[in-house]
Amino acid sequence: MVIDMLVHPMLYGEICTPGDEPDGFGFWSREYGMGHMGPMDWDELQVEMDVCDVQKSVLMPLDVTTACGGHFGTNDQIAMLVAAHPDRLWGFASVDPQVSGAADELERAFTELGAKGLCLHPAKQGFAPDDAVAEPLYELCERYNKPVVFHAGMSWEPGAELSRSNPLAFEHTIATHPNVRFSLTHFGWPWVRETVAMLLKYPNCYTDTSITYIDSPE
Repeated sequence: MVIDMLVHPMLYGEICTPGDEPDGFGFWSREYGMGHMGPMDWDELQVEMDVCDVQKSVLMPLDVTTACGGHFGTNDQIAMLVAAHPDRLWGFASVDPQVSGAADELERAFTELGAKGLCLHPAKQGFAPDDAVAEPLYELCERYNKPVVFHAGMSWEPGAELSRSNPLAFEHTIATHPNVRFSLTHFGWPWVRETVAMLLKYPNCYTDTSITYIDSPE
């Protein structure tokens, strides 16, 4: 089975609304740096998956409340998309660890929405992986046996400094939480050797191979 482990939901037309409000496509385009891309309907998305022989796509929302005042897809929107296309989609949850009630929201996503894990992008969300505010989230992931996906490697989002996405920036967190599975996105590119070192050293560290962007179905 081919699983696309890092799919951002902002191009899914079913959850797109016009405008520049925190839940609008204009906000997503500006704050995520999507350029001239636009929403697509499910038929088009499904064709892309089929042509690329992808059986499952894993949707990753991102809560950027502190950094930007909104979300790149909410946990409820992800659950709605998965419910509409259960044979092709899995969903993760995201919370902003700097917001009060983040742990409660994550537990709700695990227990009520069926989220498969937690997606965090410290460089964009504005916190360090080993900040104390994130500790309750890691504890929940250990309790519910859910993985954490950290955005690592190249990041084009405005305000997300590349140095904070170096795979080694996550080492202390991964080393001190041996019972939590962590995955570093994009194989940590361009820091591929650092990613390899992390994989060799820490048995609870994983990566995905979404290094390059598929710009067309062909």
